[in-house]
Amino acid sequence: MSPISPFGGAVLPLALDVTDADQVRRVVERAHGHFGRLDVILNNAGYALVGAVEETAEADIKAEFETNFFGTLRVIQADPASAAVLRLAISCFMAKSIKRPL
Repeated sequence: MSPISPFGGAVLPLALDVTDADQVRRVVERAHGHFGRLDVILNNAGYALVGAVEETAEADIKAEFETNFFGTLRVIQADPASAAVLRLAISCFMAKSIKRPL
């Protein structure tokens, strides 16, 4: 038995590649269709790229920003009604991204 099955239609887990703008739009539309409205979207996509910036490939840095920053932006733009909640998520992301060197 799935851990979410007792909740029936009250839970809708969806896989999403936040780097794909069309997929973001389709998934948000599917969630709207399922629930009728969205109060909160949990957008926890992201990863950390660890290393000295001068030794990190530009493509790797762009890929991280594509996921961590622009992915969040795409979800916000796909559902402006939930934007206030997600603006807080971006603020938290930006605050966590500012770290002191080791």
